Amino acid sequence: MATNSDIVKVNEVIQASDVLTVKGKVTDEQGEPLPVAIIVIKGTTKGVITGFDGEYSFSDVPQDAVLVCSFIGFTNQEKVINGQNNINWVLKSAVSELEDVTVVAFGIQKKESIISYV
Repeated sequence: MATNSDIVKVNEVIQASDVLTVKGKVTDEQGEPLPVAIIVIKGTTKGVITGFDGEYSFSDVPQDAVLVCSFIGFTNQEKVINGQNNINWVLKSAVSELEDVTVVAFGIQKKESIISYV
């Protein structure tokens, strides 16, 4: 006959098999690594940041989770894990061309020290 401690052990084994450690790399379209890209489980605040080489390791990810990868200036991507433990990302640039740029600065400077080219 099963005891309460046996049931707890079975539940721990089932719960441990429901999560994965997901690893991979985040790059741009030219294959350059994207350091400090953010990868989160969709709908949560649980996430990781890529290292200098664009690589990451994310533990305790549910097997059916959806991961979202984001990086400033790039389009966010979503991927369903489906039990995979190696997920690589290639992010596409989302930067649109600027028509005008206005630089605004505040400070004090002598008029004689300002040089302007038009």
